[in-house]
Amino acid sequence: MDRSARAFALIFVVGLFAFGCSSDDASVSGIATLDDAPLKAGTVTFHPVSGGPAAIGEIDSDGRYKVNVGDGKRLPPGEYVVTVLSNEPPKIPADPATAPMPGKRITPEKYSDVAKSDLKVTVKTGSNSVDLKLVSK
Repeated sequence: MDRSARAFALIFVVGLFAFGCSSDDASVSGIATLDDAPLKAGTVTFHPVSGGPAAIGEIDSDGRYKVNVGDGKRLPPGEYVVTVLSNEPPKIPADPATAPMPGKRITPEKYSDVAKSDLKVTVKTGSNSVDLKLVSK
């Protein structure tokens, strides 16, 4: 490989790395609770107010979550409406040929609807800790 081809390849690789690692991006994690008790499962979704892809994360058994856009990408800073959905575990039927019934919803309906959710968050550049405190009434 001649010198100009190596220089081009180096510039190309550095450009790809810089493009994929914007310092303006943010990460968001926290704990999701319902009436001060951690949720045991479910999903948290950050919907950007200005449009664009939503950031989604799973709630673990301790109520902790971390949201990502796509395949592990961080999200842009800005204003978000947050939705949270958690169900009881599915009901397993005695007959293995029968499909399991979905579990009863735990979280109030308003938290699963972007138009009704009152969970609004400003995400800033860098690491953000956002605890989501849901109430049943």
